[in-house]
Amino acid sequence: MLIALGSASQQKFQIANTALAKLGLRFTLVSVNVLSGIAEQPLGLADTLDGAKNRVRGAFEAGKFDLGLGLEAGLQLTNSRYYLIAGAVLFDGTNYCIGSSKPVALPLAVSRAIGQGQKFGQVIRGYYKTHPGKVFSEALHDAMRSYVKSRHLAKE
Repeated sequence: MLIALGSASQQKFQIANTALAKLGLRFTLVSVNVLSGIAEQPLGLADTLDGAKNRVRGAFEAGKFDLGLGLEAGLQLTNSRYYLIAGAVLFDGTNYCIGSSKPVALPLAVSRAIGQGQKFGQVIRGYYKTHPGKVFSEALHDAMRSYVKSRHLAKE
């Protein structure tokens, strides 16, 4: 199975590659440099999923792929603290299968840095060095469950 990942990020590639391998799939993952089409610092699940959906559509349309994958990280602000959320969208040319992670409370220092105006992308890349990809893996597994279910239902 040839899968297009809508990102040139090496971190996202490694996270997706590991998560897909854990599912037992035989696949080749290809990075496709596409834009999310949303703010650099997405707030809320809706914006985060919009970014993932834009990425998957752009990646899938860039070549002859069996499946596209879009991953996007975002923030959720609750009680003056930022939480990391992730969205994953799979696209087979017809159906979008959407997954999301549970919100993960960012360490107070990270949350404060974002609140003080530091760029989300820079702060979160530092965070990923010590907490690699758990939210993306969770979102991707959620999307894959939806994908498998939709394919199963289509055969009935």
